[in-house]
Amino acid sequence: MAAGENQGTLYPRPRSTLAAATAALAVALAVAFSLASCQKAPGATGPDPRLPGPLTAGAAQRPLDEPVGLSTAGYTQDPYLSGPFPADEPGSPFSDIFPATRGVETAPMVKVVAFDNGRGRLVLARLDAVFITAVLTERVLQIVREAGLGDLSGKLILDATHTHAAGARFSRESILASALLTEPPLAQHALAHGADTFSQEVTDRLARSIAAAIGDALANLRPARLGVAAGEDKLSAHDRRCENDWITGGSDQQTRLTAVRVEGLDGAPIAALFHYAMHGTISGSSNRMLSIDAPGHAELAVERTFDRPVVAIYLQGAAGDASPSGAGHSGAQAMQHVGNQLAAGVAALWQQAGAALESEVVLQSLERQVPISHDGLGYAPGEFHDDGAILCQAFYTPDCPGAPIAGKKVICLGPGLINGGKYASRVAAARIGKLALVTLPGEPVAAVGRALRDAVLAEGVDKGITDALVLGYAQDHDGYLLLDSDWLSGGYEPTITFWGWRYAGYLVGQGADAFHELVTGSALLKKPEPKPADPTPLAYTPFPATDSSPAPAVALQPPARASRLGPLRAAFFAGDPALGTPEVRLQRQTDTGAFADVLVNGWIPVSSLRGELPLFYSATPTFKAAPAAAARAHRWEVSYEAPVDLPLGSYRLQLTGRARVEGLVQESTLATQPFTVGPASLLFDGKLSSSAGKLVIDLTPRYPARAPVYAPGPNGDWQLDGYRLVDTRYVSPFAPVGPGGALVAATLTGPAGSAALSLSPAARPWPLGERFGPGEGPGLHAEQAAGPGHYALHLAAGAFVDAYGNASGPASFEGDAQ
Repeated sequence: MAAGENQGTLYPRPRSTLAAATAALAVALAVAFSLASCQKAPGATGPDPRLPGPLTAGAAQRPLDEPVGLSTAGYTQDPYLSGPFPADEPGSPFSDIFPATRGVETAPMVKVVAFDNGRGRLVLARLDAVFITAVLTERVLQIVREAGLGDLSGKLILDATHTHAAGARFSRESILASALLTEPPLAQHALAHGADTFSQEVTDRLARSIAAAIGDALANLRPARLGVAAGEDKLSAHDRRCENDWITGGSDQQTRLTAVRVEGLDGAPIAALFHYAMHGTISGSSNRMLSIDAPGHAELAVERTFDRPVVAIYLQGAAGDASPSGAGHSGAQAMQHVGNQLAAGVAALWQQAGAALESEVVLQSLERQVPISHDGLGYAPGEFHDDGAILCQAFYTPDCPGAPIAGKKVICLGPGLINGGKYASRVAAARIGKLALVTLPGEPVAAVGRALRDAVLAEGVDKGITDALVLGYAQDHDGYLLLDSDWLSGGYEPTITFWGWRYAGYLVGQGADAFHELVTGSALLKKPEPKPADPTPLAYTPFPATDSSPAPAVALQPPARASRLGPLRAAFFAGDPALGTPEVRLQRQTDTGAFADVLVNGWIPVSSLRGELPLFYSATPTFKAAPAAAARAHRWEVSYEAPVDLPLGSYRLQLTGRARVEGLVQESTLATQPFTVGPASLLFDGKLSSSAGKLVIDLTPRYPARAPVYAPGPNGDWQLDGYRLVDTRYVSPFAPVGPGGALVAATLTGPAGSAALSLSPAARPWPLGERFGPGEGPGLHAEQAAGPGHYALHLAAGAFVDAYGNASGPASFEGDAQ
């Protein structure tokens, strides 16, 4: 092979299309097929993983140990590149060059499903995180071994949901860019500007959470069966990258939705996995609340479709160019909208997947350390930067549609220093029965995911593989992954890469070859050993928790009376975030007088862990004002907006957590005074109009929904209130009452006097828009003959009652008849 050509990659240097590269790989694969043996290797011991065995599966979930105050990852938030901190920044020992978070919209979680068939084992762990790093993967493997759970090397896949509102500070391996040398040492890594500086303590907290959940899932293993079904969802996400439209002739995004049904042999659900491509970017860069964003809310919505326990797991796909579609909603309400949309599709696919369930499966997995070098990627001498680079093409952002520029015209603002680049990454491949899984260490766009999936399916077609999932954001992170012509078309995504336009094609080849090695026992691409960064944990002294002063107690009682959909606040003096985020649950008084957790669908608690009860934290004094304080007032305030169908009755809020009091850490359980929840007071939109000698009356009863409320000021517009989405079809505050209501009484007054009026449900379709006015959707309608004059319609309090007993207040509407 000529000097400068790429040895063993999908992209020989003179070629620039994926088709040519794939063809070359196909020839190599065909040769390998003729040579590969289907028999167990001579002299091998132990069960042959290429043979099927009885499937066992177990699932578990735990909150990630992410203290409030920990900065979020996914946006540039440091003063070096994006300006000052908020004026009221409280500081935190768990944030560094990024602002501190101040509460929890929904607790970031780790969710695990483990598979075993007596011949092989695979553990899938997905995190509410912006990405996965190699240092985190290695630390999880170490802690799992130390806990006596076995060696999961090659058997563990870590996948991130890519929420931009979960914790940061677990990225240690990334390119060292010369453009950043004026910053503090830990801030010189490129990913520090999207994930804050590295913290070994934060990394260990995350890794311990993950390892504990893995232990739970392995302990839950039981005989199981598995089925797969796929469909399409074109509404939950949209293509955000137009620079590559010229390549495909239009918008290009992954719209495929795949559900994996995992259940016990008795039919009881174990895990509902679903694979889709969508960023978790509803929360913006000024957000100060830890959150699972749209992917995590889709999991919550999927779980609510079951009437018994199940662990819903979002597997992220080729989402590099796909953003969530809130359909006019914002904040947490947009997350719920997207979640409900996806959950409807998953529920249908779950049923389809039940038609062909496997209980005897082949179970295989492996992980490959991928070397990265300038020459190995196929760059010629002087072409691109020898040690990688970031912030490339920052000044080349043509209007869409774009066109590729020549590689020699690429300008990178942050070329890597000698020996300061990132020279290794990771890919994994797995098989569970008829399903193949292959990972990519970064943010693949749709074309990259499609290329790898096609290669895997072509390889597995004669081995019983019927579906393949490409998991982005897994095992490690190397920025956005775009094929050559796409990368060279400019835009935002190429600026956040490390190794230029040849890297994504190289990874596609590595992923395809890893799957080939998995199913044949031998690899085609022979590469030198990679040079991974040192995974040895750094020494650190954990940040100590401060005393709680005052001691744990209720700080703010809720009102004695509340109504559905009305905002309710309560607060507690509790523990330092370093001891963990407390959990608040809603409890209802039973007939015996005792209080019990309120459960949705009979098993899901109404909890601050699940988005129902957002928590806001504040400390006095703040960490910024007194970083060495021995004691603080740790105040946790909770917000609750009861749904329209919450059973009426007496309720309370209960907090559980840990606090340090006079030097001793203790468990705390605090409960507010009881409060009654009554019906919501419905509102009316209405109009009286005239048509052909008739008075036309249109009324639209609606709920007192709340639009999201945000903190004011620069860098401060994070959500404070208005979390509940009343109806996924409509943008708050407009939420019309659906079918099931009844009009009790109405009076029409006109020139001839007053008379009772009967209105009937309007036979009008529900519009697709964000909102509508009277006469344009569901509601009440009446027409009657009327002479010229002025008319008034009066509705007494309680004139309209919905299906849940929520009643309208008094209302009047006026209009003229011609």
